[in-house]
Amino acid sequence: MQTRFVYAVSMRAKDKEQTPEAVRPQKPSNRSESFSPVHALQRSVGNAAVSRMIGQPRHVVQRATIAPSGGGPVVTLNDGDRKNSREAILYISGNHVYKMYVNERTAAGVLEQMQKAKAQGVPVPSWTSYAATFDPQDGSRSKRVTVIRSQRVSGTFFQLSKAGGERAFMNAVNEMTDVTRMRRIKHQLDAARQAGISDPQGMISNDPQEGVVFFLDIHTGGTGDMIVPLIDAVEARIAEFTH
Repeated sequence: MQTRFVYAVSMRAKDKEQTPEAVRPQKPSNRSESFSPVHALQRSVGNAAVSRMIGQPRHVVQRATIAPSGGGPVVTLNDGDRKNSREAILYISGNHVYKMYVNERTAAGVLEQMQKAKAQGVPVPSWTSYAATFDPQDGSRSKRVTVIRSQRVSGTFFQLSKAGGERAFMNAVNEMTDVTRMRRIKHQLDAARQAGISDPQGMISNDPQEGVVFFLDIHTGGTGDMIVPLIDAVEARIAEFTH
């Protein structure tokens, strides 16, 4: 019994002295690289979400496309062209603004407001609309949308419902010296008031040849009273040069 005990102890001691077995290299996987953890995540939530989740910047420029349903050129939009909007999928690219609506009734309502305002003399950027497929190319599904593509305008932005909006308009008017231009702007403000524009917002063009106020995000049905102080300011400025 004693001999067997010594033999067992010596065997355990010998085992401890042996060099551990080398870790065998993993065999190459036959799975496609697209099934790696990061790629799988990209497939499920998109590149933009992955870059936020793993804390590293994207190494590719994310793009989206608009494919008109009736045929025609496919529009490619960069990720940086997308803007925040509560009512639509909004991109501003080149000379155009693309507003896309998943709900056809919402799009029809927006178009009706724009057409009504334009018919009453309110200056609205020129536009066209069409059905299309919007593909965000971020891992989410494509969407059937109504696109309202309008001319991009630049200048001094104002929104009377926002703090500083009226002041921005007044400052721009007080810098004007062209009476003809100011009279054109007053005429356009009068049209916006009569059309009952609510939440007045838009651009005072920087181009003296245009001399117009473009109204954006048209909503009618109000009283137009918010526009009265703008009309008064333009009239006062005109008086400074004509009296």
